[in-house]
Amino acid sequence: DGEREQELKQEQEQEQKQKHEQEQHEQEEQEEEEEEREQEWEQDREHEQKSEQEQKEKGSPDNGNNSDGPNRAEDSEGADVPGVERNPALELEEEMLMQSEEERPRKRQKGPDDALKDEEEEEEE
Repeated sequence: DGEREQELKQEQEQEQKQKHEQEQHEQEEQEEEEEEREQEWEQDREHEQKSEQEQKEKGSPDNGNNSDGPNRAEDSEGADVPGVERNPALELEEEMLMQSEEERPRKRQKGPDDALKDEEEEEEE
């Protein structure tokens, strides 16, 4: 019996040791993956900044005829707004909102008669 207990104990210790090693290995892998993601993110950010800087240095010709492409934003006079992209979906949504506001019935302005009615209703309550 003593030998059997000793064997069981050793097996359990071995399993615990393996489990611990596996957890440690998984944690190391996760840390490596996280580090790789951070490096990729940093590289992407540096690349983005570099391309933005190059774009600024180059500059873009702005002759007022929307030469920068169909998604170039325009100000209220229709002139290009440098560095701002248009969002056609957002513009459509804004246009629909404006239409729905125009179609809504306007609230009637309250006059002196309405104030009297409101006072009478409050007194009745």
